[in-house]
Amino acid sequence: MNGEADIPKSIVAPAASVLTGLLWFLLAIRTPTNTFHFAPIIVAAAWPVVARGSSARTASEAIITASASTAIALGIGFGLWGTDRLSGPTLWHGGAAIAETVLFALMGGAVGLIAQLRHAPEHA
Repeated sequence: MNGEADIPKSIVAPAASVLTGLLWFLLAIRTPTNTFHFAPIIVAAAWPVVARGSSARTASEAIITASASTAIALGIGFGLWGTDRLSGPTLWHGGAAIAETVLFALMGGAVGLIAQLRHAPEHA
């Protein structure tokens, strides 16, 4: 040890999704007509990506982690949408921004799940 406190991944990993989600929320509140297209992907993928390889993870634990981070992204997205703070354009220049947010949150959760399963410890 070098005298620094080690923060366990069980705290850092969920904090990654919560803090990136908070950043997205604050940016969207400040500029509701801008769309932060990739924020839902980052929020949904952050927890499982940071947690990958941290302990003997089973497939069900990886699914729970990816689902929880996706729920965080969806909760923020629906919260922004419900308060008219998600009113910018979409990447495909049509349709509702909430549809893009849902799609990208699901994609981020899938990316996080795959990353976590691919980097599982050998002894798991």
